Amino acid sequence: MLVFVQPGAASSMESDVAAALGGANPVDAYCKLLGGSFCSDIKAFYQAGLESVRLNEKAPAYWPGDPKCEKRFFDQRLDHFDSSSTQTFKQMYYVCSEFWPLDPAVQKEKGTIIFEQGAESALSGVPMSAMIWDHAAPYNALVLALEHRYYGESFPFEPPETAYVPTKQLRYLDVDQVLQDAVYFLAEMRKQMAIPAAVPAVAFGGSYGGEVVSWLRASQPDDFSAAIASSAPVQFVVGTPRWAKNGDLYHEAVAAAIRAAHPQCSGLIRRGLDEIKRLSRTASGRSELARRMGICEGEPELTEASAIALAERFYWMFPSFAQYDNSPPVYGTLAAACNAAVAAAAEAPPSDKLAAMRGLVDFESNTMKYNEYMECYLYSEDGKDNDRLVWDFKTWSAEFLSYTLYSYQCCANGAVFANFMTRKADRHDAYLSYTVRKENVVRDCQEVFGDGDWVVPTKAMVDSYALMRKNGGVVFTNGQHDPWAGGAPAGPSELSSPANGGIGYVTYPGVAHCSDFYWYDPMEPAEKKALRTKAMGFAMTSAEIWRKARL
Repeated sequence: MLVFVQPGAASSMESDVAAALGGANPVDAYCKLLGGSFCSDIKAFYQAGLESVRLNEKAPAYWPGDPKCEKRFFDQRLDHFDSSSTQTFKQMYYVCSEFWPLDPAVQKEKGTIIFEQGAESALSGVPMSAMIWDHAAPYNALVLALEHRYYGESFPFEPPETAYVPTKQLRYLDVDQVLQDAVYFLAEMRKQMAIPAAVPAVAFGGSYGGEVVSWLRASQPDDFSAAIASSAPVQFVVGTPRWAKNGDLYHEAVAAAIRAAHPQCSGLIRRGLDEIKRLSRTASGRSELARRMGICEGEPELTEASAIALAERFYWMFPSFAQYDNSPPVYGTLAAACNAAVAAAAEAPPSDKLAAMRGLVDFESNTMKYNEYMECYLYSEDGKDNDRLVWDFKTWSAEFLSYTLYSYQCCANGAVFANFMTRKADRHDAYLSYTVRKENVVRDCQEVFGDGDWVVPTKAMVDSYALMRKNGGVVFTNGQHDPWAGGAPAGPSELSSPANGGIGYVTYPGVAHCSDFYWYDPMEPAEKKALRTKAMGFAMTSAEIWRKARL
């Protein structure tokens, strides 16, 4: 059974892992499970993950002392665009002042605000990003982290008991409102803490949060001096020309990650997908598919649509593996999945085109999902709602509230899910071709949230490239294998600016999504830390230009 180390459980973590693996040493047992040459590659990294959790149960070990982070609440305006509205809600934030100078003169000349923008989930604790804590001391930083409206403890209304929220209550969940939340919050913090006007604010965010900070810098240059946009897919805004043209870049990155994981993996997966598609066309073929895949008795009979959904389910394992396949606790999952598929195919006759797929079932369903060996495949659990682009989470429990909220954001302003990306496959790719159009998304939005004008990006989103060219001051950071990296500008040839230090680009080799955000990694290559320093240095170049203009 695969066991992923979760931060924050140091006291029992090793014994839990050992028990799950039959009492064996967790590192040796994990390596033995993965097998082959991959074991030697992962052993040191996995041991580092154990060690990093053991070092400190509450915080990354490289934090120099207590960063003095306090959790607070702020009276945020509910509607920034209705001057007659006086409604407010409690928005949660953290303020960390360990490295903030007490002398206003030093603040003015050398102080910095590092502002972390919350994204589509709760702020689950104090800021932990290596990007922040590598640089808080040298840049005399006051660290602020603002939870995104509606998520976590910043829900504007009575918290729901399920994932259901009336659509009328969601109308303030809008990107323009989010941008103004940051502007208003920063202005109030400057007042409350008497922060000199010349102190620059550098915004930092990842994934959707990375998009938000790029839009903040682009549209609010008088408030934010620079932005570090980690894994920010700004060209994947649904309904825009760049999304329609470049969505396949997401899947190209997944395909490249699969090829890097194992040279035989991609071909075996594609062969299995093609075989499922062939068998799905007839009743006899579907019966054969159910038998060869070991589908459990009592499961619904396969239809052509559910068989294709089954094929899709196999592919969609890999984007999630690729996205987070770069750091404890999930290092190496993509290679492990490919190893399972290749090993299953090697044990079967060459004519068995579904062998690799059975290997994936054994890997994902039997080891990762159910945490016990399953004699047969419960395919209906995997294929549920696979034909939808926007799922309806409103009947689900409250723990899925964030999915309802982000689904609404996708529908309202064109935020993006991975399944919104068109696929243009050739015969070598580990996926089948698939086209997504704006009207497909709008249809599902109407079914989930009711009639209305859906998928309408805001002006800041639509004009972001033009505004970034005008104002500069944004650095895009991406992992080499991140599927979402295709949604960032390709480089200076696509997006550049002569203003305020320009537009910067940093790529971290060998890693994937939001690698700036990961916490303490004692095995981290020096190159990665140096690249973080490069990204922050670029942002601070813009910040100092901003400061000097106000001194």
